[in-house]
Amino acid sequence: MVYDPFGSASDDPRQQSVQKLVAFRRPPICDVQLTSLEWGAFEARKRTRTEPNRENGQSHAPGQQNAPSRNSAEQIEPQRPQPTVVEKIVYAEPTTIFGIPPVVDDRIRYIVNFILEHVDSSNVEIEVKLGLLIAKEHNVRATQVLPVTCETAINQQSNHETRFESNVGEQMFFNLNNRLNQRVEQTERETKNKVSFTRSRHLDVYYSGNIREVKEIRKRADGSEYYQTIHVQSKTRLGDLNVLCPIAQLDMRYSASREEPAEIQPNMVPTRQRLKDRISYRYEYLSIDITCVHMETLGGTSGSLRTYEVEIEIDSSARLFDEVKKYRQGDDSSKLFDIATCLVNTVRILLEADK
Repeated sequence: MVYDPFGSASDDPRQQSVQKLVAFRRPPICDVQLTSLEWGAFEARKRTRTEPNRENGQSHAPGQQNAPSRNSAEQIEPQRPQPTVVEKIVYAEPTTIFGIPPVVDDRIRYIVNFILEHVDSSNVEIEVKLGLLIAKEHNVRATQVLPVTCETAINQQSNHETRFESNVGEQMFFNLNNRLNQRVEQTERETKNKVSFTRSRHLDVYYSGNIREVKEIRKRADGSEYYQTIHVQSKTRLGDLNVLCPIAQLDMRYSASREEPAEIQPNMVPTRQRLKDRISYRYEYLSIDITCVHMETLGGTSGSLRTYEVEIEIDSSARLFDEVKKYRQGDDSSKLFDIATCLVNTVRILLEADK
């Protein structure tokens, strides 16, 4: 009689089973002892397969029987039934000498803390822009001044010593466009990991007081275009987190901003406007926007500039503020770490588009 850990015992050799344990290591993601909030939910799985007969250490090709030896030609025993092996998947918690998970990527923890610090309402957005972090004193990329060799966040006190240029350049822009379009085609028939996209053209008109009027460019039946105001809002920057990426061609800036409805007063004069041709790719919690921008400065110092911008924003469908509240309350269902991990890893992959 063989004990079946997932069923009842049986005397029938055809129903006999053997248990095997298969251990998988969970990837830790921060430097403190994690709770189920950060591990995520793991469930033990089991699967069955047929264990090939391996008597006397012999093996054979598929469809080929084990040939009896000459000495035992007259003593051929009936072939034993092949046992069913039940593999039970268990998860091994990685630990250090102090019994806590080892540090693998504390930068995700840093982004989580950045979100927790600034997201105090549903109208706060978190976005990441790609570009170059410039050291003001030397007017060169900061990676040429600071002795770092891997992805490194700059502390808040050093932000005044740098400026961020959110222009990725034309070549990088089209490389990203091609890679993302390929991903849309690859996932077209999928449901779980599908990448979708939309294209839009907007005119953003800026006024004093950080007020922005967003107009959508639409077409009439005769083909002519007109501008329709979608909304007017004020955008207040709450905080920035600049990150150097010396092994990539670009750096990144995480930003938290509060957006609120606003009104344009009769005495307000527009200072600049940005004509944006944008493609937005949506995946899970994120919106990846690549935008060709034609900016015009209005007033006495008129001028124009074309830039190519890439930003990754946590989409409103993620309900970020709700997940932050769950995390603060110790709710195991919070997806805050999942959202932060998806954001960080997506940005890193996008930075490799030029390779």
